Amino acid sequence: MRSWVNQAIDWIEADYTRSADTHLIRLALPAVPGIDLYLKDESTHPTGSLKHRLARSLFL
Repeated sequence: MRSWVNQAIDWIEADYTRSADTHLIRLALPAVPGIDLYLKDESTHPTGSLKHRLARSLFL
């Protein structure tokens, strides 16, 4: 039983170290020159949301 717990914690820790790699996507706004708008692509995270960081804290 301890084995699957350790594996789950390893997966959560691996995702945490990767979480800084959230991609930013630049959105062109030709109607508003001089404004740079970037969107965070949370789809690169397994949960698809910033909430995965809270979930990590709750599990650990």
